Amino acid sequence: MLKSAVRAVALLSGGLDSTLAAMILKEKGIEVSGLAVITPFFSKERVEDIGSKLRSYYEVLKIPVKLVYVMEEYFPLIERSKYGFGRHLNPCIDCKILFLTLAKKYMEEIGAQFVITGDVLGQRSMSQSLKSMLLIEQEAGLSGKVVRPLSGLLLPPTEPELRGYVERRWLLGIEGKKRTFQIKLAEEMGIAEYPQPAGGCLLTVSDFSRKVRDLLENHELDLQQIELLKIGRHFRVHGVKLVVGKNEHENKSLEEAWRGFGYLLLPVNVKGATGLVLSIEKIQKEDLEIHLKIVGRYCDSKSGILFRILAPDGESNEVLLVDAFKPFESDRYMV
Repeated sequence: MLKSAVRAVALLSGGLDSTLAAMILKEKGIEVSGLAVITPFFSKERVEDIGSKLRSYYEVLKIPVKLVYVMEEYFPLIERSKYGFGRHLNPCIDCKILFLTLAKKYMEEIGAQFVITGDVLGQRSMSQSLKSMLLIEQEAGLSGKVVRPLSGLLLPPTEPELRGYVERRWLLGIEGKKRTFQIKLAEEMGIAEYPQPAGGCLLTVSDFSRKVRDLLENHELDLQQIELLKIGRHFRVHGVKLVVGKNEHENKSLEEAWRGFGYLLLPVNVKGATGLVLSIEKIQKEDLEIHLKIVGRYCDSKSGILFRILAPDGESNEVLLVDAFKPFESDRYMV
């Protein structure tokens, strides 16, 4: 039995590992408060939709969760990563330092004694080796105060263990990328619904990272641009970005983003994609034709397409496109 109330902050992502880590210690009587740090790269969902889903998920598990949104403040991590990137544009070590720093701040605010994470030794080669784990907690000012219940038996004893807040026998010895044990444990704990492991940071995805790198190279990295990266096909015509919707939902999203942000290209006489040219400057006639030819490729008819063009200020005019690009012609503009 615990001598007195012990409090901990659990870093929660909505994923299985962090959920299990929090639940393991919660069931031992630790008073667990969750902290979910949401970045523009958290998932393909819109930022405003993510928080409510996370809150609902943890309400079922009876874990209170505080949401912290880190938006444009996150960009310096991918512009100037101190500890480098993973396979793509993912600054995993810098990111975990940031998250633990925020957890430390919250821990101090509520008078908690330590932080819980769902780290599994060896699951991620860059950020979940013993060396990286110790570096991350040191940089965040939390040396010895991070408990990792899923792999704790394989790691050095932490301060909460030495002080008697956490008993080592509560901890597990999971290692590596396989999730068989976690899935079995979730069943035993009655956790029926949880995200699949394919989810996670968009910066670990090749296509998405390539598009972010394009924004960096063109000095266009901002929150609205990142949100647009989550939808459509992306092209550059002489330095100007064009986004082409893949379906009706994406077409509507582009229409919502249009006014004051660019030129909307709408096919009138055929079914097909909507295009958004991300420029408030007047488009040169020859460049406009290229934009229309690209959008036209994704229309049901490839010739004789009448487009309505809506300028950023709402002014409208129509242009007839004789022939759309063939795939190899448009692909050379693709980001």
